[in-house]
Amino acid sequence: MLDGFLVAEPGAAIPTLDNNGLLAQNFMQESQRNMKADKLKAKLLRGNLANWSFANACLLARHCGWQLSRTGGSHHIFTHPHQEVPSLNLQEKQGQAKPYQLRQMKETIEAHNL
Repeated sequence: MLDGFLVAEPGAAIPTLDNNGLLAQNFMQESQRNMKADKLKAKLLRGNLANWSFANACLLARHCGWQLSRTGGSHHIFTHPHQEVPSLNLQEKQGQAKPYQLRQMKETIEAHNL
């Protein structure tokens, strides 16, 4: 055990319970979300804009730094802390994200290296 981490394999560390009682499971879930978001980003950058769930589009937007600032009807407006990055509008239609909005997200990610 090293500073609150169990060493499972050489070089791999998994957090153990800390003083607040947080479980290693929380760390693993966050790690899995990040891995999923990285895969979604790669999929988007390859130009695959079809069949995206709205939840996955929102996950990727948050992963790239956008934060949900408001909703209006079915529109979810995300803003980025860097003012030079434009806001992002995502709209859910039958559980799916709209391809033209994913295209806008892709172009912004590429233009600003997010």
